[in-house]
Amino acid sequence: VALGILDTLNTSSTPAEGEDETSSDLTLLVHQPATAAATLGLLRNLCANDEIKATLCRQSLASILQAMELHNTNGTVQEHGCGILAAMSLRNPQNAAIICEATRGAEPVVKAMKAFPTKVTLQRQACLALRNMASRASPEDKQKLLDAGSEFVLREIAGRHQESIDEAYAALRDLGCAAVKYTVDETGKAQGTQMFGQVQSNFRPVYD
Repeated sequence: VALGILDTLNTSSTPAEGEDETSSDLTLLVHQPATAAATLGLLRNLCANDEIKATLCRQSLASILQAMELHNTNGTVQEHGCGILAAMSLRNPQNAAIICEATRGAEPVVKAMKAFPTKVTLQRQACLALRNMASRASPEDKQKLLDAGSEFVLREIAGRHQESIDEAYAALRDLGCAAVKYTVDETGKAQGTQMFGQVQSNFRPVYD
């Protein structure tokens, strides 16, 4: 089921004579963002299965990234895309390495975080994606993640939301970046600091 959905989206439109095949294959994704969002949402849930997510990473990652690029102004598509990358790379270093190579260091994730700075659910999924990719990454892949701008978005965007600060903190930690975490009380006042190695983060390696 998971593998057939994107294939159907990308092949159900037959190119007319003289029409570029690639542009025709993308017709549904270009003109139906709601369909793309629903498809990615389903794939995101299916990625909870290790076997399915490994197969999707090998066979359908390009289509998933293509949907994120084509619908880069659709917050739901971007959130689901980040959620898929987070799930695919969770406790799977091979998938994480494949994604890092295909995305040039998670560029689509960084772009999504910049495009939707106030969409906290997206920020959390993006942090999870960056953290899971960095968790067991090689030094070279960690550098790719940093070169793509991950440190900036983790500190300056996701790290400013209380709902995603734990995930941002964990991602920075696994990227090897020095970080201090501030908690904010109901009055908006910062209460104390937390540095790596002092207190365990509330980070959970799963997605809602």
